[in-house]
Amino acid sequence: MSKKSYFIISAVFIIAGILSVGYFYTKAKPHSEYGEELIAQASVPLKSDLGRFMVSVEKSISTFNNEIGSKKFSELNPDKIDTLANNTLFNGDYLKGVVIFSDHLKYVFLKDNDTRITTFTSTGDSLLNWRRLDKNLKQVSEWTGTYNFFLNKENRFILENAPSKDHTVKWIKLRSEIPGRKDLILQVHQLETKDHHNIYIAYVFQTSDFSGFFLKKLAMKNPIITVLTTTGDVFTPVATDDTVAISYIKKSEAELKKIFNTWKTSFKLKPHSYLFEVENIPYWTRVDTIDNHLGIDAFSLTVSKENLVAFYAEISSIYFYLGTGLILLGVIILLVVVVRSKLAKRADGELPEKLTLEDIITLIKGGESENVEFKSSLRYDYRQEKENKVLEDVILKSIAAFSNAKGGTLFIGVNDDQNILGLENDFNTLKKPDVDYFELHLRKLIKNQFGINFSNHRLIIQFPELESKTICVIQITTAKKPIYVKVKNKQGQMVEKFYVRNGNSSQEITSLKEMEEYIRNRFGKR
Repeated sequence: MSKKSYFIISAVFIIAGILSVGYFYTKAKPHSEYGEELIAQASVPLKSDLGRFMVSVEKSISTFNNEIGSKKFSELNPDKIDTLANNTLFNGDYLKGVVIFSDHLKYVFLKDNDTRITTFTSTGDSLLNWRRLDKNLKQVSEWTGTYNFFLNKENRFILENAPSKDHTVKWIKLRSEIPGRKDLILQVHQLETKDHHNIYIAYVFQTSDFSGFFLKKLAMKNPIITVLTTTGDVFTPVATDDTVAISYIKKSEAELKKIFNTWKTSFKLKPHSYLFEVENIPYWTRVDTIDNHLGIDAFSLTVSKENLVAFYAEISSIYFYLGTGLILLGVIILLVVVVRSKLAKRADGELPEKLTLEDIITLIKGGESENVEFKSSLRYDYRQEKENKVLEDVILKSIAAFSNAKGGTLFIGVNDDQNILGLENDFNTLKKPDVDYFELHLRKLIKNQFGINFSNHRLIIQFPELESKTICVIQITTAKKPIYVKVKNKQGQMVEKFYVRNGNSSQEITSLKEMEEYIRNRFGKR
């Protein structure tokens, strides 16, 4: 990559860093010190997160409903439903289970870490056989237990208050006695099978997921997210065993239900901020709609005035400077890494980018130099007008000379007068007269002479077409260690020779002392 390219990239990173700091500043710093504006600002990202959550859940629910609704009631057996539930519901991280129930069917399928817990019955028995399955739905273990998910006193209302035939969606928060599932949220609605049999489906969520996903992203102290359903129910999907917090949430829910009712009639579902008190503590809340079809009309974000102001003050000071410092530090580190990487690659013989046709024409017009050499052919002797394999050694000498020096570009099919001869005559000396076999033969020569690592990582071979003739262009990078060429001497013995690029020619260094000095200076060897 050129210096100009690095300059451009560096400038882009610096500008991006400045823009990031500016964006962080405008987003983190409150536009006002007034509570109604602060709570409005805080609810914007929350609405976006809730929207993405609902879209993801709605997609999973729709898929599962369509699958179940396309089957007859008699076809709803454990194997089929297990497969549907496992494949459809648990592709995401939000849904934790599904429950199907009617007068003649009770089915539960729950995700429990890396396993699934499931039960199926068509009787009214209170004792059920539970199975634990692995990810592939192979049974791991089984047990028999009370079907407390529906039949305990606390949760019997699920059946008694299930949605009517008008397909109303009902959201229910409950506590289950199933180990590890104490706080659950169910979205319940009615569904009709292919043979017009009415069943109820309840999709199961964990309150801890709501807390973890939304409250952690808010990063505020004691915020409350409350949901208003299409049936007029108000609930707060937050998991906690703190009795003080539970009392506080219940009192807040009572106030928020009044606010929701006022909001629907007075502000016609437009976003609005409210101020209210609980036990002489002022709270700001923001009510807004959610666009979805899952039975939820709106949500509210509630934060005490003290925590709201403290949160934004903290962001405006500490986090602003922290964010600014981290961004600038990141830009500096990135630039240092890039520059050092570039220098390291250059020292290590970084492969250049492939030449464009325009680059190739420019190099040819410039003639031979320290970095450019022309060869008429690989093995065709234009003087003798026949094949001459000795010429192949000349190509290998040039490659070694470039690699032992500063690298360069070797053209095959171009003579010293910069005339385009092409490779047609070379092709006719090979078993297969085409480009592919030419490259295969050339790489074999290079590999046999210098090794496969050199062949694969120290040069780029291209076959551009000029004046309707194909030529070969070899870009050779610098070697990490001295490259020698093995050739036969006059006695027919194989000897190693050392070539370097000097001016516009490749020359052999025959003096041992001169060779050692060059290698020491070029490669750092002693």
